[in-house]
Amino acid sequence: MGETFGWREHRLLQGDGRGGYLVHPAAYQFVPRWNGIKVLPFGIIAMDNGELLLMGAARTGDGPSVYGETVQARSADGGATWSPYEAVGYGPAVGLTSIGAGRLFRAGHHPEQGPVRCFSHDYGRTWPELVPAPLAPNGHPWSNEGNALVDFGPDGKAELIGWNSGHRSEGVEGKPFGTWPSRAFLCWSRDGGRTVEDYTYPNEWNWTDTWEGETWARSCSEGAMVRAANGWLVAAKRLDVSARFIRHHYDSFMGTGTSVSKDEGNTWTPISQVFEAGRHHANLQRRPNGDILLTVVRRLDIRGGELASYRLGCDAVVSRDHGLTWETDRAYILDDWPHIHYPDLGAVTGETGDFWYGCANGHQSSTTLDDGAILTTYGHYTHGGALIKWRPSGN
Repeated sequence: MGETFGWREHRLLQGDGRGGYLVHPAAYQFVPRWNGIKVLPFGIIAMDNGELLLMGAARTGDGPSVYGETVQARSADGGATWSPYEAVGYGPAVGLTSIGAGRLFRAGHHPEQGPVRCFSHDYGRTWPELVPAPLAPNGHPWSNEGNALVDFGPDGKAELIGWNSGHRSEGVEGKPFGTWPSRAFLCWSRDGGRTVEDYTYPNEWNWTDTWEGETWARSCSEGAMVRAANGWLVAAKRLDVSARFIRHHYDSFMGTGTSVSKDEGNTWTPISQVFEAGRHHANLQRRPNGDILLTVVRRLDIRGGELASYRLGCDAVVSRDHGLTWETDRAYILDDWPHIHYPDLGAVTGETGDFWYGCANGHQSSTTLDDGAILTTYGHYTHGGALIKWRPSGN
């Protein structure tokens, strides 16, 4: 008889603020495979019908996307069991968002139309509506990675959707990665995500960084956004590679920072660095008690400008003041494993060689269940994907 997969015992470590760790119980499972193929999860969402929807990519070698086919499964028991996968297109399926009353949207890739935004009206059972993926004002594509802010009206439907993201700077073709800054922006939709308007480029999201006498313009790109309990907007951004790591020309060295707006996005606090390098793909969840949870993958464990360990995984931090500060000395280690050479790396990213900084994990998504528990899923490339059920201490 084969193994029945589902929740298994797990333990989280949390910093105690004094250099030690506390241990908390949790549950863990590997994301099921599809026809024997590893599934890399890109999105998980709790919907208002009590179901969970999990979306990922299965690398088949076919189709127009390097990530392979988009597959999805649903759960009616909090993630303990999952329906069989359905193939619903191609691409990484980032930006999975619920806009109420069974309506969802996500990113996708159509063989003829190219990048699209896909819409469902029946809790993700079908995706009949495709619209061209939004472009920045200069015509550049932008990333949907990270959760959008959604303000719901009294009817339970989205009234306002906001993204903070970024795109490549102009004139960077042929220049090594990391030598040019991103262009970070904010934008909005008032028609359920079909059209995007009011692009702004906050100056507060740009800065300079100097290393060995050379100064570089820096900015940020993909991001998550949430409305704090006091009404502020909180953005978590993927930071451009800091000047000291530009020489590697590799995106694993990008970090995560946050910024807060107290006036509906007209002005922002300067980017505050939460993780200097190696941790990114942010997701923001507002907790029932008003705390804000920031989850990231750990592709490199860099602290104080140095490689601190050879361990990869997934981490989280909490803000108790509406996004102004983060308890990094009390960070959660959701998953943790030693760096290994991933022999199939090129099949996922096109890279070759045994890089000590090579990407062996990436992308993550979190959602909040009705009882306040968190489900976090991320790409653990050796196994396909991991799913962790946990609860921040004290709530």
